[in-house]
Amino acid sequence: MGRTRFRRKDILKKLTEIFGDVSRNVFVTDRPAANEDTMKDFVVVSLPIGIYDRHAYQDTYCRIEVFVRNRKNGIEATDALETMQQAVIDKFPLSNELFSATTPRLLPGGDDGLGFHCLIIQAKMIIK
Repeated sequence: MGRTRFRRKDILKKLTEIFGDVSRNVFVTDRPAANEDTMKDFVVVSLPIGIYDRHAYQDTYCRIEVFVRNRKNGIEATDALETMQQAVIDKFPLSNELFSATTPRLLPGGDDGLGFHCLIIQAKMIIK
């Protein structure tokens, strides 16, 4: 029987490539602590829960968070968030040599307290 291998780094790298056209600013796991004033939007990709070994495959969930700078007075830029959210959803189902990701669902995000609002897209992932 072979050794179990979790390819977390490779999966996260592939997710940054896939969602790199949604925003030119794509980060892994966590949002940056400080943002340039010129950055209007960004994406954070992560594997927020454990990866479960099922012997023939592994499964988990992937999370894609889209962030858009607030309008003046802290108002959510709903139109820009909707555009980014739809750009993410339009890529599903995902399938490549590493994984398949299906059934995306939209979760509430809200104001991050640092001048951005976000939406969260979470999807079931099967690791090949």
